[in-house]
Amino acid sequence: MRNVGYKASALSAIAAVYIKFNQPEDATKLLSQAFEFAANIGGTDQKTKALVSIAQAQANLKNLGQALTVTKECSTDPCHVESLAAVLTVYAEQQHPELKEDQEN
Repeated sequence: MRNVGYKASALSAIAAVYIKFNQPEDATKLLSQAFEFAANIGGTDQKTKALVSIAQAQANLKNLGQALTVTKECSTDPCHVESLAAVLTVYAEQQHPELKEDQEN
């Protein structure tokens, strides 16, 4: 099951690039695939990392419903907390861009 975690993480990373290049349809498709892989991850650390990254990417696409659906796949409290925190951070930064940390440096 370890490869499943890597696949989910890789697809999430690729989707993040699509988001940066303003290709939301492609990013959404990849995130859907990543979510399918993440649902089958056995280890909690790998699963948490994948789900947090997928939820954050969905929030970046302003797909808050999808982002919250991803958080429901969490089987541990730390996963719930991390994924919800990622979604809420993105949402807050979208509503108030001045909150966003400069990531260029």
